[in-house]
Amino acid sequence: MTLKEIASMAGVSVATVSYVLNNTAQVSDETRKKVEKIIKETGYRSNILAKSLRRNESFLVGVIVEDVTVWHTAYIIDGINEIAEARGYNTILSNLRLLNKIESQFDHISNYQKDIDKALDVMIGMQVDGIIYVGMHDRKISHILGNIKTGGLLLLLHRRRRIIGSI
Repeated sequence: MTLKEIASMAGVSVATVSYVLNNTAQVSDETRKKVEKIIKETGYRSNILAKSLRRNESFLVGVIVEDVTVWHTAYIIDGINEIAEARGYNTILSNLRLLNKIESQFDHISNYQKDIDKALDVMIGMQVDGIIYVGMHDRKISHILGNIKTGGLLLLLHRRRRIIGSI
């Protein structure tokens, strides 16, 4: 089902259907109810990928964690989700599962560069608007993410080709 088909069924313009879906313009109550009824009856879902291509924004934030089972990582992820959702973003999680591999040798993270690169490539391939990296331990991570020193969390906005900074 497309916006054009919804518009045709409702007897309105595609723009009007878009206004109803996005609540971006004044639409009469009668028209709004008619469009919403057709959307509900047809089970219409907007195509998030198409929308992100048009806007050049995905409203997705990638979260790469070294291991979700480490101390307060679940709370950190929950906080990231809460803030992201409040700003209209969704999150995608990549768990590297490094705790058992690294054990207490946290400075040997570069031995797992392929795992980190794969997670970064997936996030970038999904056109995320930003990436947050959650480490297990405070340490320099410049050797894995560029010339950055951070205490565990990093917001990297790859589209702008620069690091915004640590959180």
